[in-house]
Amino acid sequence: PLIRWRRYKLDELKPKITVSVLSSISVVLIALILGVRDPITISATLACTLTLTTHLKEFYDASRSGDDKGLSNLYAAICGDHRRFGGYIVHFSLIVMVIGVCGSSIYENRDIFTLQAGSSHTIGDYTLEYQGTEAIHSPSGDGIYYVAILDLYGENGYIARAMPDLFYSFRFEETYQHVYIKSRLFEDIYIIYQGSEEGYALFEARVIPLVSFIWWGGVLLLFGGMIALLPDKRRNEA
Repeated sequence: PLIRWRRYKLDELKPKITVSVLSSISVVLIALILGVRDPITISATLACTLTLTTHLKEFYDASRSGDDKGLSNLYAAICGDHRRFGGYIVHFSLIVMVIGVCGSSIYENRDIFTLQAGSSHTIGDYTLEYQGTEAIHSPSGDGIYYVAILDLYGENGYIARAMPDLFYSFRFEETYQHVYIKSRLFEDIYIIYQGSEEGYALFEARVIPLVSFIWWGGVLLLFGGMIALLPDKRRNEA
């Protein structure tokens, strides 16, 4: 937002990007101290922080541009130039989605394992305790559900009972997997039941972080687009 068409001057740009550049460098240094070494993650962190702080500064400047209180000034600024600020919110949404895509694709934790009834397996911060498998006929009688029952525990104790299953269709003579998904604020847990043999059940578990950011980014994208597409009062009055 700092580089506008035909109004780009380097001398004017320097003081505006100082805070954003320093913030981006600080966040990258913190990430390095915490052990982050992946170049894609570092690049995404730098770009997202630079873009985010630049846009936040636009909203901050707008809140101080009038004689009223901060929120009143910001509301007046958005009403006066809703296309510009709607576009900024769309930019925010893209940043949130990029964070979600990078986190979910780079830091996915995946494991394949077998369990006997009463045994458990740990993946990341979660423990799966296998209770057994039940065969349940479908209400319509067209197949059988083989339901694996697991108790899901986190660092703070019990979370939920997971029940992924396999469905065997008599009509099509095919087996279909139904994945158990537990969505949390910062990560999702996927549990897939692969089948059983000789008392051992085969599972695949995935812990995927920041998936919710992709969905929240979509909500922000819709919200920003709605603001940007609001009717222009100045044109209607003209």
